Amino acid sequence: MANQAKEEKKKLHPIVWFFFAIIIPLIVVITLTVIILSVSGFNVLDWTKEKVNNIPVLSNVVTTEEEREEETKDDNNNEKLTEQLASKDQEIEGLNQEIRQFESIIEQMEQEIARLEGNIEDAEAETAEEQSSSESTKTIAKSFEEMDNGQAASIMETMGTDLAVSILKEISDDVRGSIFDEMDPEIAAELTQSFVESN
Repeated sequence: MANQAKEEKKKLHPIVWFFFAIIIPLIVVITLTVIILSVSGFNVLDWTKEKVNNIPVLSNVVTTEEEREEETKDDNNNEKLTEQLASKDQEIEGLNQEIRQFESIIEQMEQEIARLEGNIEDAEAETAEEQSSSESTKTIAKSFEEMDNGQAASIMETMGTDLAVSILKEISDDVRGSIFDEMDPEIAAELTQSFVESN
């Protein structure tokens, strides 16, 4: 049993020997070298990052100052682009709102145009009706000028005041006077007053 313990110590001994003989002195030498180089003005950390960055697998783990600056620039550019997109989105929304307002105004104007066109059509229809009525009145007035004055007076006494006045307007002064002569004086006075007021 004592032999086995000695053999185990001997087996462990080379591992311990390797650690104390190689690893610890290597760490001490590297630390001293870094301190001496740093004191002399050599930037060991940047030099190490640069050299490690050239090794394919380790370059993914270590980032240099240049890479950090590029990442910062990229982040800043991304923020600027995001802000620009947000402002453009706001501008687009504002323009869309203006478009909706203009469409509303256009719709109101189209309704106003339709209303005015309807008024024009109504006015044209009234004008055509008045012209037709005026032509009919002229034709009837000619008939009254050609007919006997007594007969014309008795017809006018029975018709409405407005129609009688419009016919009297189209008749010559002489015929009008003769028709008034044949009429009942009260009706003639009423028609004369209506005739004067209509002019």
